Amino acid sequence: HDYTIAEQNDLIKSLQERVNQLQDNNIQENFSIKSASKKKGIHTKLITTGYPRQSTDNSPTTPSPTIPPPRTPTTPRNIPNSNSDLSAEFQKLLKKASVIENETSESRKHVESLESNVADKEANLAIAKDQLSILQKEKQDYMELIKSLSEQLNEAQAQIENAKYSVQEEHKVMENILDEERKAKVKAEKARQALETQMEQIMNKKR
Repeated sequence: HDYTIAEQNDLIKSLQERVNQLQDNNIQENFSIKSASKKKGIHTKLITTGYPRQSTDNSPTTPSPTIPPPRTPTTPRNIPNSNSDLSAEFQKLLKKASVIENETSESRKHVESLESNVADKEANLAIAKDQLSILQKEKQDYMELIKSLSEQLNEAQAQIENAKYSVQEEHKVMENILDEERKAKVKAEKARQALETQMEQIMNKKR
């Protein structure tokens, strides 16, 4: 568009003031024409009626004063063309005003379209903010759940380590017990063999 909305409003206001001024000038010109016509009628009446007659006594007649011919009211030079000029100027202003009004209407539609787009974007932004808030809350819940699971995992790992240590200790104890049992068996076997040897020696002596 050739004009912004502010410039268009200012130009429309200026055109309206110009049209009003031209209308006022037209009224003044018509008033001047009527005044001139009225004055012309007064002069014509004076010419028709004339001055009061002189008395018809025997006094010497005084010659009637010479009445100057009535002056024709001067018409402004621009009056013959003022109406046509005013009409042409008015038509130009109307045409300009129509063009500006169309541009203003288009600008208004464009602004309304932009406002509608802005409203849609604001609505979409509000929806996106709500969704973001929901996602952030879900993220916070998941973070807390992950933290809880991590703590549980750490506890489970600690319990597993403790269980492994306990198993290892029990295994050591069992190995020690088994080792002691093996040693006891070996010792018992040696004692048995020694006892058998002594019995054989005793039997041999008795023979």
